[in-house]
Amino acid sequence: MTVRPTTFAAGITFAVGPCLVAANNYGSNSAFRMGRNLTRSGGIDMNKTCLFVALVVTTTLGSGHALAAPFPADATDSRGAVFGVPDMIATMPFLLGEVDLSTLGVADSELAGVGLAGATNNSPGDGPNMFIVDDNGAECPNAAFSRIQDAVNAAGPGDQVKVCPGTYQEQVRIPAGKDGLRLFSQVPLKAVIKAPLVMIQPNSIVLIQDARDVTIRQFTITGPYTFSGCAPPLDRHTGVRVINGSATLEGNHITEIRDANPALFGCQDGIGILVGRQFEGQIGTATIRNNQIDRYQKGGIVVDNTGSYALVTQNEISGEGLSNIIAQNGVQVGRGASADVHHNRISKNLFKRVGSSDTAAGVLLFETSAHVSTDHNDVFQNGVGIDIDENAVGLVIAHNNVHENMDNGVAAFTDSLQNQIAHNKAFNNTPVDCYDETVGTGTAGTANFWVHDMGATENRPGLCKSKP
Repeated sequence: MTVRPTTFAAGITFAVGPCLVAANNYGSNSAFRMGRNLTRSGGIDMNKTCLFVALVVTTTLGSGHALAAPFPADATDSRGAVFGVPDMIATMPFLLGEVDLSTLGVADSELAGVGLAGATNNSPGDGPNMFIVDDNGAECPNAAFSRIQDAVNAAGPGDQVKVCPGTYQEQVRIPAGKDGLRLFSQVPLKAVIKAPLVMIQPNSIVLIQDARDVTIRQFTITGPYTFSGCAPPLDRHTGVRVINGSATLEGNHITEIRDANPALFGCQDGIGILVGRQFEGQIGTATIRNNQIDRYQKGGIVVDNTGSYALVTQNEISGEGLSNIIAQNGVQVGRGASADVHHNRISKNLFKRVGSSDTAAGVLLFETSAHVSTDHNDVFQNGVGIDIDENAVGLVIAHNNVHENMDNGVAAFTDSLQNQIAHNKAFNNTPVDCYDETVGTGTAGTANFWVHDMGATENRPGLCKSKP
C-alpha cells in the first residue's frame, strides 16, 4: 500500500468521464513500495493604511503513503488517487476548554488622548493598540472596522485585533511589518472567517507571510472554496498558511477546507494548516495548539521543507472516514522539516478502493533526518496509524496509543532507518500492530530500533510484545 503525502507539484489535470487524473511534472506523487502506493503532501502549490488623529478609548486588558498523499509532496504535489465521492463526517467533539476572552476589550467610558484611528490604548504610546472589528455593528457598536483585513492594515507591530461575533467572508493576510500582532475572537469560535467566493493567490483563508510571532486565537476558519481545480494555480488551498514567518495558532476550529464541487473531491488539495513549502523554497515556524481540524480534503496539518518547524500539540484532527476518492493524512512532516507532535487525537484518515494499493495515514513521516518526535498521541481508525516512510532517519516515535487502524498500527517502510520506536501500545490493528520491512542491524534484523513496544501481532518476531 502506498501512502500519498501532500504534494504540491505543478501538473496537468485530465478529466476522464467523472474521474480526474493529475499528471505532475514535479515528480511522481505515488511510488510503489512492496505493493504499497505512497501518497504524501508536498510543498503546497496552493496552490495598507491610513493613520490620523482621533480620540482613543481606554483599553482594559484582563489579562494520510497513498496515505492520502500527505500534503502533496510539495504542497502543489498532491499525491493520492482521485475516485468516488466520500461522505462527510460529523464534526468531532471540540476538546478546547472554554476561555472567555470577553474581558479583552475596551472601557467605553473614558477618553485617552491621541492615537491611531480606530484604535484604543491606555495612553498615547503606552502598551499595544486595540483594533475592534464587527461585521454589522450589533455586538460591538464602537467597533471602527467591519472587515478584519482593514483592522490588520491599520495595526502595527505588537497590536491587537479583537473580532466580535459574526461572519467575515474574506481572506486575511498578515504581512511583513506586523510582528507580534495578535488576532482573537471576542467570543470563542463565534468570529467566523469564511473563504470568499473568489480567492487570490496564495489560496489561503488566513496567511502569515514574512511576519513573526503572530497569534491567531479562537476563530472558526472555514471553507469550502470555489473556483477551483486539480491543477495550478486553481489548487493549493489552505485554511492557515505560514510562509517565511512564525505564528501561534491556538483554540481555532479549522473546517471544510475542501472544494465546494464534489466532482473535485479527488484533487490533492485542501490542507487545514500548512507550514513551509519545499516546492517554493519557503519555510515557516508554528505552534499549533488546542485546535480542532476536520473535514479537510487532503490533509490536516503539513510541515514541509528543511528549516520549517512546528510544535503540534493537544489538537483534535479527524479526516473523512473511509473514502474511495482521496487518501488523506492527519499530520504530515517531511522533506527535511522538523516537528514535535505530541498529545494529539488523530483519526479517520482512511482510503480503500478495489484495485488500488494506496492508503492513508494518521501520522506520515518521510524524507527527513531532522528532529522529529512523535509521542503520547492517540492515533486510531486510520489507514496506517503511524507511517515511518522513505528516508525517515533517526526519528523518535514513542509512548503513542495506536489502535483500530486498517493498514497496520506502527509501520516502518523501506529506506527508513535508525528510528527509535519505543514504548508504544499498538492494539486491534490490521493486518498487524507492529510492522517493519527494513533490513539492517537493528531490532529483529531491521534497520530500526524497537524498544518495549506492546502489540499482539507483528510481521516479524521481536518487534513488539503482547505482555510487558
